[in-house]
Amino acid sequence: MLRRAGGVLWALALAAGCGGDEPSAPTGSGGGGGDAATGIDGSSCWGAVCSGECVDVGSSPKHCGGCGKACLPAEVCSLGKCAAACGEGTSACSGACVALDSDPAHCGACDSACAAAQVCSAGACAAGCSTGQTLCAGSCVDTQTSAKHCGACGAGCVVGACVGGKCHCENALKDASETDVDCGGGCVGCAAGKACQSATDCKSGLGCVLGLCGPEDQDLIGSWRFEGNGQDSSGKGHHGALNGASLVPGKVGQGLKVEASKCLTVPDGAALDMVGGTKLSVMAWVMTQGDCAPADRGIILNKEGSYELGIQSSTNVFQEAVNATGTWDWFGTGTVGPGAWRHVSMTFDGATVRHYVDGAEVFTRALAGALADQASGLGIGCRGVGADGTSAAAGAWFVGVIDEVAIYRRVLSATEVAAYHQKTK
Repeated sequence: MLRRAGGVLWALALAAGCGGDEPSAPTGSGGGGGDAATGIDGSSCWGAVCSGECVDVGSSPKHCGGCGKACLPAEVCSLGKCAAACGEGTSACSGACVALDSDPAHCGACDSACAAAQVCSAGACAAGCSTGQTLCAGSCVDTQTSAKHCGACGAGCVVGACVGGKCHCENALKDASETDVDCGGGCVGCAAGKACQSATDCKSGLGCVLGLCGPEDQDLIGSWRFEGNGQDSSGKGHHGALNGASLVPGKVGQGLKVEASKCLTVPDGAALDMVGGTKLSVMAWVMTQGDCAPADRGIILNKEGSYELGIQSSTNVFQEAVNATGTWDWFGTGTVGPGAWRHVSMTFDGATVRHYVDGAEVFTRALAGALADQASGLGIGCRGVGADGTSAAAGAWFVGVIDEVAIYRRVLSATEVAAYHQKTK
């Protein structure tokens, strides 16, 4: 890690200077292990060496999170990430987010530097640190919370925050605002395959697709994750109305709580119709919380007369109906069971329909033909949605919580289905 590399440079600097006198400087009155004002940060490089210059990549707007990673003019560099504003406890000084209460170069105000023999304590230049603080390179800090001196002077969190004297973005744990281990949220951007809540959690060039960072999938025509609303996160604009349905803790983040007369409805659209198409995949996480009677099935997703997923009442069997021949019947044998999260998905390739429960194939049937269509909207948690997205004629409500719904105009492989279930289970 970078802070270890910095320690090596510091040791080399000391060895080179043996026999000479160390510069005198004030010491901290609180805490142990303090260093001289020209100590660790002045004799080694905390962060990274960029074009021969030692750079604090945690706050440098020209090298934010790494050499050459410049922020936009309207952005600031906060904990190694370009952002619209600085995080709590820091202020913007020429695009760098600094701690005015402890930074000797910006003590109490931007560009207000302390004299060589002074330290910055509580936003004022002083002769020494107050009780409970540790002197680290001219800064009086709490090593339990200081990102630059986390746990000890010079033990910096190159990016991310310091929690309890440990760098939470560099400890192989998901223990603060991360969306996956040590990435996303307040940490660095996540790589492909890592969990995310939005595209801002991912590395540059990647989107947040079904809760995972990766390339944008043009065949994903609808993705409803229910993170604060019923909007479609696929970018295709198939936004839904909640119609009284509530957002509750889901399988990943929030989920859609469905009950009688309350479901998500989406207006009709050509991309949802897929008339004449021979490739379709649909998936969702579901938790049944009661019998869907008097309806025969509780609907997970419905595009009336074209494709539909549901749970058969009382038996809790996962079933589907795909209209490719003019026949609109239910098929399926996979039991999902009540009161627990189960991942269900269905694929159609123009010749075969396959069902998966918790990432494993549980049922197949032959079906040759192309998808049919009716002028109907899409229902999540109900059927019978009007083409304009109205729910007046809706029925067969699902009873429970639905999350992470997705529709593709391609056939997901068994490997893809299993990998998605494994990642989000």
